[in-house]
Formats: sequence, C-alpha cells, structure tokens
Amino acid sequence: MRITIGRMAAGVALAALPAALAAQHTAMEVKHEVGVDIGFAYEHQSAIDSTAVVALNHFLIATPVDLRIGFAAGAKLVVEPRIILAFDSKGAGGTSQYIFTPDVNLLWAFTGNRQGGYATVGAGVDLEHANGQSASQFSINGGLGTRVPYESGAIRLEAFGRYAFKNAG
Repeated sequence: MRITIGRMAAGVALAALPAALAAQHTAMEVKHEVGVDIGFAYEHQSAIDSTAVVALNHFLIATPVDLRIGFAAGAKLVVEPRIILAFDSKGAGGTSQYIFTPDVNLLWAFTGNRQGGYATVGAGVDLEHANGQSASQFSINGGLGTRVPYESGAIRLEAFGRYAFKNAG
C-alpha cells in the first residue's frame, strides 16, 4: 500500500510539474524579441529641382524584408536594431532601385515588456542605389503600438511614422 501511495504521489508531482514551470516562465521578463514586419505606407517625394515635372506619390502595401531583434534594457525599455531591405524593379526612371536601411529604435512599454501598449522612437539612414548612383538619407521615426500575446510570443500592432531629411547632395 505504501508503494502504491508513493507512486501515486510521484505521478501527481510529475503531472503538476509542467504547469508549475510554465507559470514561472510567464512571469519572467522578456530578454529578446525577434520579428519580421509587414508594412503599409504612403510616400510623398517632392520635386528635387526645377527641371522635375511633378512630385512623386506612392501608396505601398508590401511585405518588405524588415528584420528586428530587441534586447531588454530594463523592465519597460527595449533597444531594437532593425535592418530593412527594399527592392523596386521599376524604381527611379524605370530602372531597378534598392534601399538598405540600418535603424535603431527604443521601445518604452507603458506596463511591461510582455504585453500592452508602448511608444517607440528611433533613427536610421537610407542607403539608396538607383540609376547607377548612390545616396544616403538620414531619417527619424516614431510610433505607438501594442503587444497582443499569442502562444509563446506576441503580435505587435503599430502605427508608425518616418521622416527622411532632404538629401542636398
């Protein structure tokens, strides 16, 4: 009888162990956050000089290659380097164009790093190549968003704006 009770107690302990460990895991702070983003954008480019006929407007719905990894720097702060690569087969003047954008953002969570609202600010540089010429353009960005828990991760919904400074060169 003692052996049966011992086995039953061990079985109950082993059955309860995963739930106890999972409860401890959800209480832990996030150390890293990795993601790939989908983007919707409106872009207005003003005429560069008086020889340009019209300004250029774009509405883009795309899944650009936007990779990011966040490093928790505290209970509410995440430092997030981003790498963005965009390719347009009919870019400037009908020729192909690509843009590589290294970027760094700071995310400040309103409640905590696992879920809820946050604000983000950052800066980057657009490294562009089109029509056999290359250029760089500095930009600043910011946004508001929220994390919605999903399984072991989260889905981030974000309203985001970017301002690129004029390139005089």
